[in-house]
Amino acid sequence: MVKKVSIFVVWLMLLHCWVATSETKYLKYKDPKQPLNVRIKDLMDRMTLEEKIGQMTQIERKVASAEIMKNYYIGSVLSGGGSVPKPQASAEDWMNMVNDLQKGSLSTRLEIPMIYGIDAVHGNNNVYNATIFPHNVGLGATRDPKLVRRIGAATALEIRATGIQYAFAPCIAVCRDPRWGRCYESYSEDHKIVQAMTEIIPGLQGEIPANSPKGVPYAAGKRKVIASAKHYVGDGGTIKGINENNTVISRHGLLSIHMPAYYNAIAKGVSTVMVSYSSWNGEKMHANRNLITDFLKNSLRFKGFVISDWKGIDKITTPTHANYTYSIYAAITAGVDMVMVPLNYTEFIDGLTSLVESKAIPMSRIDDAVRRILRVKFVMGLFENPLADHNLVHHLGKKKHRDLAREAVRKSLVLLKNGENPNQPLLPLSKRASKILVAGSHADNLGYQCGGWTIEWQGVTGNNVTKGTTILNAIRNTIHKDAEVVYKENPDLDYVKSNNFAYAIVVVGEKPYAETNGDSLNLTISAPGPETINNVCGAVKCVTVIISGRPVVIQPYVDKIEALVAAWLPGTEGDGVTDVLFGDYGFTGKLPRTCHADNLGYQCGGWTIEWQGVTGNNVTKGTTILNAIRNTIHKDAEVVYKENPDLDYVKSNNFAYAIVVVGEKPYAETNGDSLNLTISAPGPETINNVCGAVKCVTVIISGRPVVIQPYVDKIEALVAAWLPGTEGDGVTDVLFGDYGFTGKLPRTWFKNIDQLPMNIGDSHYDPLFPFGFGLETKPHKTN
Repeated sequence: MVKKVSIFVVWLMLLHCWVATSETKYLKYKDPKQPLNVRIKDLMDRMTLEEKIGQMTQIERKVASAEIMKNYYIGSVLSGGGSVPKPQASAEDWMNMVNDLQKGSLSTRLEIPMIYGIDAVHGNNNVYNATIFPHNVGLGATRDPKLVRRIGAATALEIRATGIQYAFAPCIAVCRDPRWGRCYESYSEDHKIVQAMTEIIPGLQGEIPANSPKGVPYAAGKRKVIASAKHYVGDGGTIKGINENNTVISRHGLLSIHMPAYYNAIAKGVSTVMVSYSSWNGEKMHANRNLITDFLKNSLRFKGFVISDWKGIDKITTPTHANYTYSIYAAITAGVDMVMVPLNYTEFIDGLTSLVESKAIPMSRIDDAVRRILRVKFVMGLFENPLADHNLVHHLGKKKHRDLAREAVRKSLVLLKNGENPNQPLLPLSKRASKILVAGSHADNLGYQCGGWTIEWQGVTGNNVTKGTTILNAIRNTIHKDAEVVYKENPDLDYVKSNNFAYAIVVVGEKPYAETNGDSLNLTISAPGPETINNVCGAVKCVTVIISGRPVVIQPYVDKIEALVAAWLPGTEGDGVTDVLFGDYGFTGKLPRTCHADNLGYQCGGWTIEWQGVTGNNVTKGTTILNAIRNTIHKDAEVVYKENPDLDYVKSNNFAYAIVVVGEKPYAETNGDSLNLTISAPGPETINNVCGAVKCVTVIISGRPVVIQPYVDKIEALVAAWLPGTEGDGVTDVLFGDYGFTGKLPRTWFKNIDQLPMNIGDSHYDPLFPFGFGLETKPHKTN
């Protein structure tokens, strides 16, 4: 009998163990067939306070490891500007890093996967060999939401090609003052254009299903990423355009100018919203409960999560981080759900834990934050597909995406002037001219062409930034083989006059910058740009292409310039500029605001490879504008490149024309704040020397309008190329007439900085080139 009882007891114990094991195998939150809210509730019911606070914490990759992810239950990791696994890291390097961190998260008790975020603001711009698209200021000039949506889809694939699932984009700021260093991150000074360009969100995330509840986030699987509408709200309206400053405006003004794009973003299922460093009427946005919780979450019914900016909560106090406990309290109670710490994560976790345990912050606020974060993770399919898919690596920088970038470049170019006589336009340029001068600091600098947020935070200079085509190379690729292209960066007047140039192309503008480094009170073309315009356009017919992130001072030079093109910050595909300059495509761009040549780093601007961008041509793969020119012209044409030729040099050579590419150097965020908005030296000198001696086209590489008026009279043709990115051929596509100019100014191009801020509708509106301006040309494929 005892033996029978013992057997029965053992049987019961085994049955109990089997049932317990079966129960642990089935977890509702891991079942994709369960309703979303059921999965969220099931998981949250199992979570400790420590695990919940971990989900609210985002840390920088430099302090992250699999062990840290496991021990602190970290919910998200990011790469700051220029933070990479190693220099020129491959897609596989990125994937391996992300997967290693993800495996740490999956080794936790509840196996909650982390999200990896990155500033992919004009392509996957921190990554070497990625396609660098024009910055938003250029995309605003295209007036083409469908194009922007396609760019979003391509960017999503290139982000996923590196294993990353979260883009800190788009920036839907309405830049009201071009002195702001982040103006090139804004599509326009007009909120209606910014609203239209939120079409990039379904490109990044996928099309939200019909009849989806308002405010619910959406992401369509492992070929898409989650997006972040930023910077909430009013970041583009600060006093004098000073980054992270105070936006003084009525509530009606805030809601009618700066808020509308958020309505569109939420309707399109944007997953996250990033808070602005700026203040509204003196109150820090990171601590503004009325706008974050009451308006965004309650009135607009936004159901995704709200994330801080980099050390955003630290800046609630003055000086920064002076009272971190208060900063945590103010931000979390205001409605911030995830904090981009990014480095001192233990201080943040300990501080928030203490505030909850002392009941200063209610548990309901923590639960609201975590519920929102988990909702996004479930919706994007992260629990089902937490690890990167190595089958996607081939999408990084693929030709289809570079062709798209080139198309975007040519559509973004705004033709501001085309000949002194409308019946005798300079553009499209002849590909068979015997001798062509290309001048300007931005003609053969891919870093300048891309602008800030390219490889490095502030951008870089030179042509080793990444793969791409400078405008100079795009010109060489475009012209006839018998045409001679002479490149001289800043030629003096005598040089220009002494050469029999058919015409000149001058490419000048701003140097790369990002954020505060770009703040400027004068908005001038970087030196020696003005000198280059004066020298070249004063001696020969010239097209001036402005590379800038905003309108710059150009009025002093307009009379010298035969044709003037706003190229913004076109990125790596310089061929998009020559597509239009030479008539293969027409100009179609329009000024997004009332209104550089062989350096891929300049061409791409800030937020390219590094936070502030980089200089030179080793930034990443791409085509500088110089190489695009060389690829475009006829085989018999000679292309002479001289970065900053003196006037005598230009005069002493028989150039058919000159192409001067100048502008701003790369920058990002505060580094881009500028009080003068001038073309980087020696851009002005190059314009003066070249355009004063030979017909010249000046291409401006900048993230905004810059001071160009002093040189306009010398410039025969002027092109705003913005920050075009790696595909310099997009510039030559247009310069040489294979495509027409179609871009329209997304910003007002001012005459001088004393007019600023000046936006369309202002009573004192007297621009050099008005918002929406842009001459058009037709393709001239037989050129």
